[in-house]
Amino acid sequence: MYDVVNTVSIHYTVTTPTWRTTLDNFRNQYLPGVVPTTRVRALWATEEGGVGTAEQGYGMATALRGIARYLSWWQANNLSPDDVHVFFWGTDINKPSGGACTGCTSADQDMPVFYNFVGDRALTELTQNKSTFGVTGSFEAYEFAVSGVDKRALIGFVPSNGGSATLSSLTLNLAPWAGRTVSVSAFKFANQGPQALAVTPASVVAGASVPVSVSTSMAGLDAILFFVEAQ
Repeated sequence: MYDVVNTVSIHYTVTTPTWRTTLDNFRNQYLPGVVPTTRVRALWATEEGGVGTAEQGYGMATALRGIARYLSWWQANNLSPDDVHVFFWGTDINKPSGGACTGCTSADQDMPVFYNFVGDRALTELTQNKSTFGVTGSFEAYEFAVSGVDKRALIGFVPSNGGSATLSSLTLNLAPWAGRTVSVSAFKFANQGPQALAVTPASVVAGASVPVSVSTSMAGLDAILFFVEAQ
């Protein structure tokens, strides 16, 4: 197939702890530089999220997991926006067909929380001198710089649906902004829309190691999102 098509479409690839190996296998099978005769120039994930999680109100939490993992893998493999795309399915769904999910929200309803902070700007994963979470249990986290502005977005979640974690603190590495005032806010996404978390202190002076307290528990598909902005 790779010698006659230009784009390969994949579905539901980053939903398990082995997601990175799965994507590496697709890369090794189809993309240039690995297969000399390939005509494939793009690897598109045309369905992520999905109806099953959306019907339970976990559309946004699932979207954050997909955003973080895909961005991390794309950057690690030096892939451009022309090489890779991801599309989320069922973003308007917040209840089972013909049923109810009291208080549940959709990814479409919750996404403005993320978009209003990031906007149309590119996100670059920080892979060195990162912030660290004080957490027990199974936890996976990513930190992204927002291009063109002094902002960061941190995304964390339980790697597998059966796991759990308890978060108590976050130690921010803000050395590039040393001496400046920085605001920190956080949200938890379960299946009842964004829940604002108390961050103490919510305003700090930047340095190489700046601790803040934040307390929450996570299980299954739950995700957390931190916004950090230099004033």
